[in-house]
Amino acid sequence: MKFEDSFIIWYTREEKITLVEALKVAKREGVSDLVYDPLGIGNAESWWWCVAVLEVLQQEDFIREFDIVKPAPEDQQVESEEGVVY
Repeated sequence: MKFEDSFIIWYTREEKITLVEALKVAKREGVSDLVYDPLGIGNAESWWWCVAVLEVLQQEDFIREFDIVKPAPEDQQVESEEGVVY
């Protein structure tokens, strides 16, 4: 998977899962179709979509938490103004 090494994902306090496994949970729970992708890609080829899916999974308690260990790649940077929340 393209962004597998960009995230550490905890399913439970002790158990980590891969991005592939987290996206399977998202698909099973109907989360994948509910997220906004600022790049308009809307699938695992978008770093931002993966972050959005993980955020919803965490909010809905399907995963415990996740950490971003690598930022969005240069070709997927989104222009933003400082201090503006999107």
